[in-house]
Amino acid sequence: MLRETLEVIDGKWKLSIIILVSIDNSRFTEIQESISGLTSKVLSRDLRNSDNINKLKAS
Repeated sequence: MLRETLEVIDGKWKLSIIILVSIDNSRFTEIQESISGLTSKVLSRDLRNSDNINKLKAS
């Protein structure tokens, strides 16, 4: 479980994105505006990997 968790939060922005999505179902632009320096390309990529976030929640 620890290994899977670390794989999910690996990356500069993923933990911040996970926290925002878990607390509130924010819209794409709201998430991007909430995290200074986060580009739309990176946010889009990390959200596409949301299956990993769902796996973590289910664990």
